[in-house]
Amino acid sequence: MMSTKVEEKEEKKYIYKSTAKKIYKITDNQINEAIERGILTDYKYRRNPHYRSAPESLLLNPKEIEEKLELIKQLPKYSEEEKQRKVEYQRKWRKANELVFYCPLCNKNIRPPRDSEIRELYIKDLKDKDNSITGLIIAHLRHQHTDYDQKRLEAGKVVPDTEEECKEIVTEDGDIDEECYEVPLDPFEYQFEKARYIGSLKKSYNRKVIDIAIKNGMLVSTEENERKILKPNYEVVSPKPKQGK
Repeated sequence: MMSTKVEEKEEKKYIYKSTAKKIYKITDNQINEAIERGILTDYKYRRNPHYRSAPESLLLNPKEIEEKLELIKQLPKYSEEEKQRKVEYQRKWRKANELVFYCPLCNKNIRPPRDSEIRELYIKDLKDKDNSITGLIIAHLRHQHTDYDQKRLEAGKVVPDTEEECKEIVTEDGDIDEECYEVPLDPFEYQFEKARYIGSLKKSYNRKVIDIAIKNGMLVSTEENERKILKPNYEVVSPKPKQGK
């Protein structure tokens, strides 16, 4: 019992790194560098008792941090890797911001979803702005202004997961008859049929929302190289400035 009490008392003098960052307004890099440079020496690692695969937690002595705080705060806030990540994040944010458009049906500016494939392609310069915004307008209208999502979720009820299988049988009278029954569809085949149905559904709703977009002035149909194409009508969809509170 005595050793347990000693251990508990010893444990109380340490705090988690996340707590130290909040209390003393220091960063991961400043703590890591302080340890590497020998400024902080009283620390230890603890395993997560609930998640063995989780990384170990770093515990620090707050008294030592307070004594060395001035030195620690002189260290760089961010590592070179963190700086590069911040620069890349800001570049992506600025690039994605170019795809913000105004929806007159919502009466607000719409940002591209983070998981949008169109957003990702535009950020990587693999898709131009007009095509990207056109695609985002169509997707937004399909998801937010129709019942497409509900219909998509009901695809499992529409696409049968069984098929009819028949075989010839000989009756008691010696005649040849046919016996049919339902058998489960092959899982791969079922998923294929379901995906094909959803693809067809998406095309159908895209045609509907293109009409909605043109009717509300969000898209215009033009002709280029003898082909009809859709383009954003920037007079309508250009982002509106935020109204002051």
